[in-house]
Amino acid sequence: METFRYLSRLFTVLCFSFLIVSCATRPSDPGAAAEYDRLNDPLEPTNRVIFAINEGLNQALFTPIAKIYNHLPEGFRKTISNEIEFVGLPADFANALLQGEGEVAKNALKRLFINGTIGFLGMFDPATDMGIPKVDENFGETLAVWGVPEGPYLVLPILGPTNLRDAFGKVPDSFMDPLSYAYGSQGSVDAASITRRGIEGEAELAEYVDVLEDIKRDSLDFYATIRSLQRQRRENTIRDGEAPDPLLEDDESKCCIEPLSFDDDRQ
Repeated sequence: METFRYLSRLFTVLCFSFLIVSCATRPSDPGAAAEYDRLNDPLEPTNRVIFAINEGLNQALFTPIAKIYNHLPEGFRKTISNEIEFVGLPADFANALLQGEGEVAKNALKRLFINGTIGFLGMFDPATDMGIPKVDENFGETLAVWGVPEGPYLVLPILGPTNLRDAFGKVPDSFMDPLSYAYGSQGSVDAASITRRGIEGEAELAEYVDVLEDIKRDSLDFYATIRSLQRQRRENTIRDGEAPDPLLEDDESKCCIEPLSFDDDRQ
């Protein structure tokens, strides 16, 4: 079953990261130890290696694709975004229920029904035109609401920055992926799931590609800056967007992000 294979792969990646890497040693000095705990990045040596590999892939492959994607017709890109959101609605609904967010769960169900019918299986988004807000929930966020600590900061191959809680949260979310049940052939499931995740990742990268290039150009330590921004974004998501997205703040706001003592996200 695809879900169990995904679980196995995720565990393999995480265990491999923990076992082959020499973790950063916790300093004996109280002040330095406090900073070490605040950053919550005991696997920093390995994380930096994976981050550098990911960045190489970004520059060689993913960023050029994202820039091409941004030049496609707006209507086409909007349809892709609508479909990505629609396919994720079952997981949004389930996680909203698990978090005790009844109104959010109701909105997810409304969007699933409306966009799945008069929206032609998610191609269009009449639900938004009707004033029904978008929903974005995942099991990593559910675990956070339940009080599960985020665990150490991680950088996963290709998938990028996350934390241990959110990495494990991807497994239950995969059970709620409609593509896990839409095909009879295991190979078709894998191909469809990988394709969807690839398109989703490129669409998200395309949204932030220019901002990320600006941040990289202005950063003394790009890894540390991304770590800080990632954690801020994740905290914002868990608090249901009560704080602004740090990647979309203006330049004056961004200059105030902890310049060099950085820490980092999602769910």
